[in-house]
Amino acid sequence: MTTSLPTTVTPVLTEVPESMQTLLTAYVRLQRASDAAADRLARLCDVPEVDLRGLVYVAGSQGLTPKDLGRELGLTSGSVTGLIDRMQQSGWAQRVPHPEDRRSTIIEVTPAGFQLVAEIGAVWAGAFAGVVAPADAPLVSRALESMGKALANLDVNEVAASTSTPGATKE
Repeated sequence: MTTSLPTTVTPVLTEVPESMQTLLTAYVRLQRASDAAADRLARLCDVPEVDLRGLVYVAGSQGLTPKDLGRELGLTSGSVTGLIDRMQQSGWAQRVPHPEDRRSTIIEVTPAGFQLVAEIGAVWAGAFAGVVAPADAPLVSRALESMGKALANLDVNEVAASTSTPGATKE
């Protein structure tokens, strides 16, 4: 049995202004659509979705170690090892000696990996271009960046302390 997640948050946010309810509902829908699109792309490439996320992250970084990648993706060292192994087997990335720490390696994306990232980027850009006018792109980009920063700085301890969430500890 699968459980369908709600596409709106309005019924549960009775004390949140309607404008924020609308924004949160749009955000939930965007997250679900993004997750579904990433899953479809991964199935098309016949790899786990985390492999594509890892590849895109590595392609946008320089000097990334396996530990850095694990921290970003929330993976254990064993899971990261498997991920990098699969990226190597696919010809998308390779391990190279770390230039400053001979005990470590960094992950480099191969030309085939960069090609795949470019193709994925073109798909996403095409989807966005269909709904965001070029003149509006800077404004939408700033809004998304600001929302990302707000979420990155979200104090979950404050939420846990003020709710009756099961398992949450109040200090």
